Amino acid sequence: MSAPAAPAEPAAVSDPPLNKPAPPPPQPAPRGIGRVRAVGVHGGGLWSSALLVAIVLAWVAFYARGGLNLSRMTTVEIALTLGAALVVAAALVLAPRRGPAYGSWSVGLLLALAALTALSLVWSVQPDASWQDAGRMLAYSAFFAAAVALVRAAPARWPAVLGGVILVAVIVCGWALLTKVFPDQLDASDVYARLRAPYSYWNAIGLTAAMGAVACLWLGARRTGHAVLSALAYPALGLMLVTLLLAYSRGALIALALGVVLWLAIVPLRLRGAALVLAAAVASGAVVAWAFSRHALSADNVTLAERTAAGHQLGVLIVVMLVALAAAGFAVGFLTGRRPPSAGAPRLLRRIASAPPPRSSSARSGVS
Repeated sequence: MSAPAAPAEPAAVSDPPLNKPAPPPPQPAPRGIGRVRAVGVHGGGLWSSALLVAIVLAWVAFYARGGLNLSRMTTVEIALTLGAALVVAAALVLAPRRGPAYGSWSVGLLLALAALTALSLVWSVQPDASWQDAGRMLAYSAFFAAAVALVRAAPARWPAVLGGVILVAVIVCGWALLTKVFPDQLDASDVYARLRAPYSYWNAIGLTAAMGAVACLWLGARRTGHAVLSALAYPALGLMLVTLLLAYSRGALIALALGVVLWLAIVPLRLRGAALVLAAAVASGAVVAWAFSRHALSADNVTLAERTAAGHQLGVLIVVMLVALAAAGFAVGFLTGRRPPSAGAPRLLRRIASAPPPRSSSARSGVS
């Protein structure tokens, strides 16, 4: 008989190494993308971007005015076109983004419209007017392309755009109302009752107020951001509503109504937005109703002395309105501040949701 074979020994398990190999270092992001994103998220970057947007828009509003002066309009168009080209080049170099080129079709179509406008010189009845429109369309296209490039390079800075629009709307509307309050100092030669400064056109100042008012809805109804800025949206909206109504611009009023309706229908901040709109509408409506009842403020070809006296009274009412709306904004902000729910709040909400609907008296009595 042969001796039984010894059982096979289990395979030796190798001991784990004492020192694990270090993971490979992460690949550093390109300098341009990291810098742009860091500045875009940082609060200081948002403030500086909003101020830059406001400065550019205010320069266009006060220098180009209504675009009726050819020399001023040409200067603004050249500056915007060259500046937009530099912005697009810097965005492509510092923050190149791979993937779908969102916005390229819109830019291409707008550039095609600008090219068609320039081509219309061939069959135009007034070639000089068509040439001016072609230059304006080129400036529009360049500015739009710069906006698309900046959105792709720094997508976190979108609040800066709305902040700049609100700031420049407050400046422009404030200046327009100052010409009504102090006509002897700022606009003694104006014989019209409608607000026209600084564009010399009432529909332009009305549309500026409408755009700023829609942006104020975002500022006053948002859940994030500084509470003081949200409260200041109340007097800002009141200022813009007074400007829009004193401009007698029906088109701007329709545009604002559509903007408010779309905001309340789409954005899930209806109660905050409704409180802002109602408070500003009541306060500004009282001021405008008083202004409409004064002949010196609502009629054309009024003497300068009468316009000055009525304008000073209007200024006092506007200051009172701004103070009242600021107080209302701070009160609403403090009263509707976010507080953590109590421990029994979820249980109470579930009990209310699961409770059967109350039966009517007829059902209880057996009457069908």
